[in-house]
Amino acid sequence: MLEKTAEGLIAHAQSLLGSLYMWGTYGKKITDALIDEKVKQYPSRYKDAYIQKLRKHAGTGIRAVDCVGLIKAYMMTETVGGNPVYQAAYDKNVAGMRGVCSATGKLATLPETPGLLLFAGDAHIGIYLGGGQVIEAVGSDCVKITELSKGKWSDWGRLRWIVYQDSSDRQHPWPTTQPFTNTGGKDLPVYADTSLRQRIGTLPAGGKCHTLGEVEGKTLLLYRVTGTTDYKTGFSPSDADEVPPADQPPAPVAKQPPAPVADQPPASATARRPVMQMLSRLWRILTQSN
Repeated sequence: MLEKTAEGLIAHAQSLLGSLYMWGTYGKKITDALIDEKVKQYPSRYKDAYIQKLRKHAGTGIRAVDCVGLIKAYMMTETVGGNPVYQAAYDKNVAGMRGVCSATGKLATLPETPGLLLFAGDAHIGIYLGGGQVIEAVGSDCVKITELSKGKWSDWGRLRWIVYQDSSDRQHPWPTTQPFTNTGGKDLPVYADTSLRQRIGTLPAGGKCHTLGEVEGKTLLLYRVTGTTDYKTGFSPSDADEVPPADQPPAPVAKQPPAPVADQPPASATARRPVMQMLSRLWRILTQSN
């Protein structure tokens, strides 16, 4: 899965402007079959007059979402305007979305950070665009942009599946990730160390993830654990590396005493700060992406 960002969430939501509100949907195109499915699934949510309104748009290419489906549509779609593919890990109601936020607060403390979620209790959810504007799927209507001050919003949340670029992040850019696909035609082992001694996983042939660069000639991968929303990092071997078979333990490595190090004055706090800031930002990427 490609990295999910606040900018991407907003762009995807804006691509759905004008999409009709349908309870229980997350960005699929409106068809008679979809209407029938949702009416059967949620009969109390669909009145005859609204069903008739929806049927006029069946087959026209217009998409449908409900309020929380506006967020789910982005998480379940790989490209802006693409078709969503259902993923149970992202199928949350409003309260469930609050539960996967890494930070929350009352509306009075809302940071000026585009892409934050806005909650009206557990009844409604929207996406903050910044500048006092919100994009939301309004019940019995459509996806539209509204004014923050005119809504019944109670609190906000920072969704941990999303990478946010707020003001502090822009001052110190996060490490760059690049898409990676295993095109080698066979499973690619993933290791915890650059010596390739501790195997921790496998990227199957054709599998996709992201890279964080190279360390000692090994590619550092950022990948999602199968069947979960958890992310891990690990090293993949280069073509020149001799990788031990999966059923054989790696050869033991002889321990060497550490080389003597000449006395050096301790690094100042100022000198250490850039390194610690970069490590902190990398940790935030990993914890907010899952």
